[in-house]
Amino acid sequence: MTKIISKKILAKNSTLKETAQILNTIQELLSFQKLAVLGTQDGCQPWGSLVAFVSTPDLKHLTFATPRSTRKYDYLARNSSVSMVIDNRENLARDFYQAMAVTAIGQATEIEP
Repeated sequence: MTKIISKKILAKNSTLKETAQILNTIQELLSFQKLAVLGTQDGCQPWGSLVAFVSTPDLKHLTFATPRSTRKYDYLARNSSVSMVIDNRENLARDFYQAMAVTAIGQATEIEP
């Protein structure tokens, strides 16, 4: 199991009410979506991997599992900087107008099962 410790969620030039609405929308997205794209790096080569994940209610941590025998585990062992993209697209035309995505960035750390 690995968790990502994300950096603060900030909305530039937003009021407190707008920020609260943004956080609520993000919480809904993260509770609804079960899959995300994990971004890792091997040297200068970026990699994307589809992973199942869960988030904490405070949005500070995202957790996913990967066997130690995977390429992504090797990449994470060498470079713990990661990103994770979560979106709500459905591969429909309306996605061009209604889809949203959130990118979390942070450091991955191994946790005990």
